Amino acid sequence: MNIYIPSFEYLGILVQGGIIFYFLVNALFLFIIMPKLQPKRNKATVVIHKSLGWLLMIYVVNYCLWIIPELFQSQCGYYQIGKTYPNYNSLMEYLDLAILPLSMVFGSTVLLGRMPKKWIAPVILLPYVLCGLNDIYGVLSFKLYTFAYIATIVGVVAQLAWYGYFIRRFDKRLMENYSNIDRRSIKWVLWTLVPLCLLTLLYVPLNMMTNIDEWVVLYDFLTFVILSSIVGFALFHKVDDMTEELIQEQMEELKQEEKKAAEETPVAEDDTNAKTSTLNSRFTDFDAIFQKLEEEKFYLDTEVNIDWISSKLGTNRHYVSDYLNRVRHVTFYEYVNTLRLVYAERLLKEGKEKIADLAFVCGFNSDHTFRRLFKERYGCTPLQYKKGGE
Repeated sequence: MNIYIPSFEYLGILVQGGIIFYFLVNALFLFIIMPKLQPKRNKATVVIHKSLGWLLMIYVVNYCLWIIPELFQSQCGYYQIGKTYPNYNSLMEYLDLAILPLSMVFGSTVLLGRMPKKWIAPVILLPYVLCGLNDIYGVLSFKLYTFAYIATIVGVVAQLAWYGYFIRRFDKRLMENYSNIDRRSIKWVLWTLVPLCLLTLLYVPLNMMTNIDEWVVLYDFLTFVILSSIVGFALFHKVDDMTEELIQEQMEELKQEEKKAAEETPVAEDDTNAKTSTLNSRFTDFDAIFQKLEEEKFYLDTEVNIDWISSKLGTNRHYVSDYLNRVRHVTFYEYVNTLRLVYAERLLKEGKEKIADLAFVCGFNSDHTFRRLFKERYGCTPLQYKKGGE
């Protein structure tokens, strides 16, 4: 016997399950609270805001495709729409899987600071639609759901691997351009995308193995926490024009890397020595200018970067970076912070500054970073160093 449940009662079940509440909270945070948190949003954070809005819309549409037919159950006579329209149910199972890579695509916007290409979403959706049509019309003698699920896992993990590779290279580039990188580092992006990836990968098998709604409520809550964390970190970390330029440079570099590798030929040892000699002669004037800048204590400026140095030298930052890497064998980050630590050591010996103020006096914008770098260099904390010198 078919049991009909009125639409308003079914709506009540959904609210109790937390689904509607989950989306209302997400929409409230993304579209109302977030813009107020940062009224002066730059280009990158505007893109991040839009991308998370699109991500939310994808989840909303996905749930609506399941929920709306249920509200018209009086016409089909069943509590589960899938029992009446199995073809619709098959197609929706595949579209559920497509949400996983789509979520990662929009999550990667935080990395690149720009919206995904318009053709990416249709390209991702197409294979899942084709798999659904295969099951509906029996084009092949077997179903492709297991294959699609495994392919989704491989695809999402491959995305994460690329993000990790990109982040590692980008952080290295940051060290060549900034003296303070704490709020510019994008390692946090990976640690927000990883749990989001794991949660979404767990959704399908858990949904297939159990009909208990409690785990769905927990899943929705954790997803909301992760999305909120991405938003919060994106607002906290700096995405200035120079950072965007570095990201763009790295994207272009990755595109050209394979082409350059094919074109490069082995360089003879004599040629290498000649190039090194020429390089050192071209950097002859740099030593004197750097010495003058060190005497002026340029490193005490917390926001000093390689562009500022380049303007003093009358050249570009790539040339300065080459000088530091090839002649002094350090990154810009290591060079400036070493000067700051030496200055901090001198102040500790003189006892002129309080330890609580020392980090900011010496040019660090983070007390935690100062203490960590100081201990790495001197093998003890600033307080221990001061006590040892008394």
